Amino acid sequence: MGRRNGIERVERRIARLRDRAAALLEREQETECRVKELRVLEMRPARRFRRARRARALQRAQRRLGSLRDERTRLVEVEIRAIMLSLREESGRTRQRLDRQLERMQPLEREWDRLREMFGALEETIETPALNPLARQWQGELEIPDFPVVEHQGYIKPFPPRAILF
Repeated sequence: MGRRNGIERVERRIARLRDRAAALLEREQETECRVKELRVLEMRPARRFRRARRARALQRAQRRLGSLRDERTRLVEVEIRAIMLSLREESGRTRQRLDRQLERMQPLEREWDRLREMFGALEETIETPALNPLARQWQGELEIPDFPVVEHQGYIKPFPPRAILF
């Protein structure tokens, strides 16, 4: 149950990252619009005090915009790194559990392979002259499929070949 909680924590963290980054982007875009408005206002003729007030407002909006961009950048860098580390830990735990389960399945895999050999032996036996004419209904390929879980190109079959495993 603890493993699922770890995965659920990662899922929640990803959702929080998406929501927080989206909120910051929205605030960033609003501030960017405000900066553009203030730049247009700054070009209009005005008295000295009004020009100074507009210039200060523009500077504050630009600092806020830079601050929001920096905050979103930091958020993304820190959170993605933390999420990737959590995923590495979770995938390592899951891989260890899978390895333990696969070890337990080795006797079953040997039995499966023996069954496959028996199908091959039966097919050879049916093809002998003593059985061939009498066992026509059994002629054809007798075959048992591959064991459902095998190592393929360094990855265990339940994982796709291009999966990122830490």
